[in-house]
Amino acid sequence: MWNIKHARSRGLTALVCLVGGLVTPVVAADAANATGQTPGSYVNASFDAPVAGFTQTQRLDVSPGDANVYWSTQFGLTKSAGGYIGMQRWKNGSGQFLMSIWDSTGGRPGPDAKCITFEEDGSGSSCRIEGIRPEAGHTYRTRLTVAPDGWITGGIDDLTSGERHLLGSVKTPAGGRVSQDIGSWTEYFDWNSDEARCEDEAFSSMTVSTPVGADGVQATRTSTSTSTTCAAGTRLVERATDTVQQNGLGNSAGGHVVASDGACLDLQGGTGNGALVDVWTSCHQGTNQNWVHAADGSLRTQYRCLDANGSSVGSAVTIWSCTGGTNQQWETTADGRLRGAQSGACLSSSSVPGSPTAAGLTLQPCASATRWTLPETTEPADPPVLTGAPIRDGGRCLDLLDHATWAGAPVGSWSCTGGDNQRWGNGPRGELTALDLCLDANGTTPGSPVNAWTCNGGDNQHWSWDADGHLVNARSGLCLSSTERRSTLEPCAGASTWI
Repeated sequence: MWNIKHARSRGLTALVCLVGGLVTPVVAADAANATGQTPGSYVNASFDAPVAGFTQTQRLDVSPGDANVYWSTQFGLTKSAGGYIGMQRWKNGSGQFLMSIWDSTGGRPGPDAKCITFEEDGSGSSCRIEGIRPEAGHTYRTRLTVAPDGWITGGIDDLTSGERHLLGSVKTPAGGRVSQDIGSWTEYFDWNSDEARCEDEAFSSMTVSTPVGADGVQATRTSTSTSTTCAAGTRLVERATDTVQQNGLGNSAGGHVVASDGACLDLQGGTGNGALVDVWTSCHQGTNQNWVHAADGSLRTQYRCLDANGSSVGSAVTIWSCTGGTNQQWETTADGRLRGAQSGACLSSSSVPGSPTAAGLTLQPCASATRWTLPETTEPADPPVLTGAPIRDGGRCLDLLDHATWAGAPVGSWSCTGGDNQRWGNGPRGELTALDLCLDANGTTPGSPVNAWTCNGGDNQHWSWDADGHLVNARSGLCLSSTERRSTLEPCAGASTWI
């Protein structure tokens, strides 16, 4: 089992250690002992002052498939060391959402979560939901609040599916806030293995928005950087309020190599040079069936390469230490064969009906060789800008009714349609915008109407989420409630809950 870190990011020190207001790259103790070479990317931002929490939107544009990848936001605390909150995908087909806080003294889990204590680069509490992982094309909202008594509550909501995931709360010293400086990162925790190399790691693309503080004010991006290893395999695209983090450029997703009869390519004889590779009738989530088709043409599993032992028809194909040789380079043909760059012959297995009868994997004429389906390779491109996401109350969405675009247009709760009138973006001070209008509270008392209005910067147009999923208006301190035809301000205890 790999070592899932409870500790500081490999690329970031704890945010209590700052130079010139920026998070400085420092290798943590456990990272210093590992020599694995993996990609990673880092986006630093800063609030004007400490905040009582933050929200942040993330969209997984391209999934790495079955791969050990971690997307997280790391933060300091004014009364303790700090922590991080994020999402993981694992090679075994699973993953988790988690929040870990150093110097914390106990946790209260959410409904589907559990909280544990840890001892690594310091001690603290971690709340997580296991068996869940981010999915391609989904947009997530991370939310974190710090209560005056020191309880920190975190959650990650799937805005695409409408599912709300409460991680839980952990106890820290009273009176603390989230420090000004905050960092978001993508890391591949195969770096825990000394054998990991850049070509072993699956391609992924995650778009991360600049965090918005609990006071509705958006942080300012201060810098971006790449891991000290595999920098050539990372691409960062900085935009107005979000950053695209693409890692493992040119590599495929992690996953199965499947023969035409549905059997999976399987490392069967250990990881030593010359070990047997053949198909297995059942596909499973073992790492010996997890492959990456790398940018250099190699097919890799468990930090080894598929290797042609010769260049003539009938030559055996086994596993070998990766050398960069042409006998380890494979290209897919239009009809699904895997052709060796050195030999021009194709990979075949006698276990697949219609293939040559030689035992194990061999090189055979391409016309008669096995057909294969490989993990998908995605050409990196700029994903669309995060133009907003639905705000849901159960199975209904906050809706600019009738697609109206005039000042004073009504806002209500309507069946979710995916239309632009239900996609709400974040302004720089916590505005919620749709069709170029802002959600606007017309009053400060319970029952005051909430409509759409021309954006004017007023604090009656500033909104933030509290720990319970209410949308709090900055001017009144009251919360948004909506029915099918209207929206109003109401006391938060009885107001609608939103994700």
